[in-house]
Amino acid sequence: MSRVRPILTVALAMLCATASVAAQGTPAVTTPPPVTPYPSSPRPVGITVSSTNAPLRVPGSDGMDHWEYDLIVTNVLPAPLTLTAVEVFSSSGDRVAILDGDPLVAATQPIVGTEPMSAIPGSGTVAVVVDVAVPAGTPILSLSNRLTYTYPADAHGAAIVGTTTCDGPVLEVNPRLPVSIAPPMAGDGWIAFNGCCADPGSVHRTIRVPMDGGGIAKAELFAIDWLQLDDGAFSSGDGSKNEDWFGYGADLFAVAAGTVVYVRDGMPEQAPNAAPAAPVVPEDYAGNQIILEIAPGVYALYGHLQTGSVAVKVGDRVTAGQTIARLGNSGNSNGPHLHFSILDKPNALTGNSLPFVLTAYTLEGVADPSVLVTDPDAHLPIAGPSSPQVETFPLWMTVIDLDD
Repeated sequence: MSRVRPILTVALAMLCATASVAAQGTPAVTTPPPVTPYPSSPRPVGITVSSTNAPLRVPGSDGMDHWEYDLIVTNVLPAPLTLTAVEVFSSSGDRVAILDGDPLVAATQPIVGTEPMSAIPGSGTVAVVVDVAVPAGTPILSLSNRLTYTYPADAHGAAIVGTTTCDGPVLEVNPRLPVSIAPPMAGDGWIAFNGCCADPGSVHRTIRVPMDGGGIAKAELFAIDWLQLDDGAFSSGDGSKNEDWFGYGADLFAVAAGTVVYVRDGMPEQAPNAAPAAPVVPEDYAGNQIILEIAPGVYALYGHLQTGSVAVKVGDRVTAGQTIARLGNSGNSNGPHLHFSILDKPNALTGNSLPFVLTAYTLEGVADPSVLVTDPDAHLPIAGPSSPQVETFPLWMTVIDLDD
């Protein structure tokens, strides 16, 4: 009982004090004196910012250099906040990119997924797709990022926000040069579907795979799904059979001399225009596949190959232009195409995508995919002009012609 008495005494004293104030009436309202900010910096903010990778450069078929990375932004406050702008500055201090309004919403996505996000949930994390496009040859040594946001003044935790402007990381650019390769197929009318760079709605551009040991792999940053068109169409008839698709069964070639380090064959072909069978293990996603090591730490991945078409085995040496398989529709695929990428390790999911360029091709034009929203069987309109390309990367939705 002796331990309880002090607590009761304090409680009674508090009750008495409350009663005394009530008896005296409501105290007069006074204006608090102005607050002097702490003399030290930085001010507390409501977000933390990091990057998936050092910015990587690829010279695009549009005559621009594209620097690619994602910002990972975490809202450390309990209520949702809204990003209002992401500004990017070069090492010379010039602002080279800005995302705001609808483009910023489109570029703000869950870590896994591409659904645009207008706000970051409390204690939530998003990715912001950043594409910095500058005239070819512009010297850039680093890119710095400035983010602004709003947080409701009446939300819990608002008092901690000392500023709604956050300086994100200063990113030293990756000096790696794009890998120069020969095309992996031949013929005309090849469209770079699900490619890089500017549109954040491209699935490949936004794939982020958490890795064992920490970090996020960007396995498909520069990956391209190659499909063949004929007069803007993907297939003849209703496209219900793989054989209806124009690129199905096309010969595929080694893009450079190298060594076969991984092969998978025997997975069944999927039915076009239908949800593919769910992958069971990570290796299922790329279906029948070949991985070539074409330089130390540089690997060429060919995915979704035609069942039974793989013409090489692990350990084989191949030469540039050698036929190694045929285009198919196996694995996580709903239509015949070649998934092609250059990686820094022989793993389709956790290898990081490396920029590459094709030695030579003809740019036929850029296709408009918006017509497919209302009519999946529509012929894609292709806007020119046509132009010869040397050592550039075919950007998303470009259509190219190749020598046979």
